[in-house]
Amino acid sequence: MKKFDFQIQAGDDMKVKVSIVDKQAQPVDVSAYRAAMQIRACVDSPGAIDTLTTENGRIEMGNGFLILNFTNQVTKMFRAGSFVYDLELISPTDFITKILGGTVKVLAEVTKID
Repeated sequence: MKKFDFQIQAGDDMKVKVSIVDKQAQPVDVSAYRAAMQIRACVDSPGAIDTLTTENGRIEMGNGFLILNFTNQVTKMFRAGSFVYDLELISPTDFITKILGGTVKVLAEVTKID
């Protein structure tokens, strides 16, 4: 599993593009795969702060990449702080592989206009 830390500004729309390559740095076509990601306060937290999946439309799959989608409607509900996540790929034969994990830092929203 590769470590990747990133930041989210609460109240913003944001897309995170993740490249998926093999050991020879060649793109891997994951368009037939599914994916799931959860953000939690800590690894042992009973509930997720956010869940992204291909099924809920928050993860888009492509040839050599995937895109994580965070809408302002979702991010405005995040509280500021540091959280953990991991991202799993699910093959067409239901083989699950964690490919990414790390820390998500949420920055507080200052401007709040409805």
